[in-house]
Amino acid sequence: MECDLLQDTSSSTHPTPSVTPAKLGAKVGRRAGAGAIPSLTGIRGVAAFYVFLTHAQVVLATYLAAPAINDNGFLYNGFRGVDLFFVLSGFILMHVHETDFVTFHREQIWSFYVLRFFRVYPLNALILLALVPLVLAAPGFVDWTRFAHGVPIRYHEHDFSAAGFAQSLLLAQCWSVIKPGQWNGPAWSLSAEVFGYASFPLLAWVAVRCRSAGLAAAAAAASLLALIVAIYVCHHAADNPTAGFGLVRMGGCFVAGIALQRCYRGWQGGAGLASALTVLSVGWIVLCLLWRPLNVFVLLGFGGVILGLAYRRGPVNAALESPLALFLGRISFSFYVVHYIPLRLSLWLFETRLHDTPLWLRVGCLVVLLGLCVGAATALQRWFEVPCQRLARWVLRAGSLREDRGRKSRGFAPAPH
Repeated sequence: MECDLLQDTSSSTHPTPSVTPAKLGAKVGRRAGAGAIPSLTGIRGVAAFYVFLTHAQVVLATYLAAPAINDNGFLYNGFRGVDLFFVLSGFILMHVHETDFVTFHREQIWSFYVLRFFRVYPLNALILLALVPLVLAAPGFVDWTRFAHGVPIRYHEHDFSAAGFAQSLLLAQCWSVIKPGQWNGPAWSLSAEVFGYASFPLLAWVAVRCRSAGLAAAAAAASLLALIVAIYVCHHAADNPTAGFGLVRMGGCFVAGIALQRCYRGWQGGAGLASALTVLSVGWIVLCLLWRPLNVFVLLGFGGVILGLAYRRGPVNAALESPLALFLGRISFSFYVVHYIPLRLSLWLFETRLHDTPLWLRVGCLVVLLGLCVGAATALQRWFEVPCQRLARWVLRAGSLREDRGRKSRGFAPAPH
C-alpha cells in the first residue's frame, strides 16, 4: 500500500544528523535512486480489486441466484491479494527509504513514523466513526452479522461491540489474542502493517548492508518459504488467517519485500530478464490460484512479479502502467478500506427486502454497488488521503520550526532547510 510514495523522485543526498524532520518529510519519495515504478501502483490496484471480489463472492452468488459462484476457487483466493500488499509494502518502503537508515538518527525515525501514522490511522478512524450512526440506527444489521437463525456466528458474535471499536480504532486487532469483534473486516491488515512500520527502521538498517543480489534473493525466498511452512503447520492453507497469525503473514511477506528490493538494487543483469520473469510469475500466480494444491505457493509468484516489474520491462508492465490500472492503484487504499461494509449491507438488504425483486433489478443493484464503492474511494483518496499526507508534512514543518527556535534560544544556529 505504499506505491504512491514513488510518484515524485528527484534526487537527494543522504541525510545527516542536522537534517530536520520537515526536510526529511519533504524528501519522502525523492531518495537517491528511488525512481518511479508506476506498474507497482497498477498491481496494487489489481490486488485491491481481487480482494473486493473475494468479499463480493457471496453477494454475487446471492443476487444472481447462482450458488456455484460460492464454490469458485479463483474468487475465494482473492484474500491472498493481502499478501501481495505486504510484499509490496516491504519493497516500496525499502526502495524509498534505503538511504535513511544506514545509521540511526532521531529525526529520521520521527519523520518516518509521523508519515506512516498519517498514512493509515486517519482513514481507519474516519471509517469507524462513520459506522457508529449505522450501528445505532440499524440494530437489525448488527444482529444479522452476529447470528444466523438465532445461532451465534463463529468469530462474529461480538462484531460492532464497544471493545471491538476501541481495538479497531487503535489498530490493535493483530496485537492480541483477545477478539472482541470486528467493525471493518479488512482493517486487520492495517494492524499488521503497523507492526511492519514499527520494525522497518531496524530491518532497513540490516538490509542496507546486504550488497549481494544472490544473498538478498535467497533471503526473500527463505522468508516466503518459511511462511508457507508455517501456514501448513498451522493448518491455514485453505483459509484466511488474521489476528495473531496475521502478524506472521505480514512478517514473512514484508521481510521478503525488503530483501527483493536489495536484490533489485544489486542485480545488474536483471533488466534483460525482467520481462520473462514477470510473464512467468504471472503464469505461476494464475496456476496457483486455479489449482488448490498450489494455492499457498502463490506467494513465490508475488515475489517474482514485483521483482520483475521493478525493471519496467515487457507486456505485463505495460498493462499495469495503463490509465485504468494506475487509477485503481491510486484509489486502492481507500477502496480496500471502504468496500467491505457496503457489500455486507447489500447482502443484508437483499435477504430482508430485495429477495423477491426481478433479476435485472438485482444486476442493476450490483452495478450501482460497485460504482458506489469506486466513487467513495475516489472521493476519499482525493479529499481525505491527500490532505492527510499534507497534514503530516505540516506537522513535520511545525516541529522543525520549534526545533529551530529552541536552537536559537540555546545559542546555536538553526539547522539548514
